[in-house]
Amino acid sequence: MDLVISCTIQPTVNSPYLFGLTKSHGHGKYVADGRFDPNAKTKHLGAVGIIKTLVGLEEAPHLAAKRMTGPVNPNFSTAGGYEVSRLQHMLNTMPGKRLKTDGAYGPKSKDRFREVFG
Repeated sequence: MDLVISCTIQPTVNSPYLFGLTKSHGHGKYVADGRFDPNAKTKHLGAVGIIKTLVGLEEAPHLAAKRMTGPVNPNFSTAGGYEVSRLQHMLNTMPGKRLKTDGAYGPKSKDRFREVFG
């Protein structure tokens, strides 16, 4: 019985799953199972880029999300009871008057939201 040992040579580029769209990755990625293309470019931000963006070490211009400059005033009148209850619970953790956690976005909830977020 013959023993067959196979060895796969790993590409010599940083993984696009980790370094995609960062300064540490230019090109090269797997385009199919077991098929590495050294010229392929990724369109996805890697985990290192995401983490660096979250902690503020690096800006990721490829992200479509915009930074919020302040709280928005959403319309919760169409939200379900569960979502409104969660909002009311969160508002009750802030200093000030308390709301009844009933899942209804009425005038008291709306006024309290404005008090907390301006």
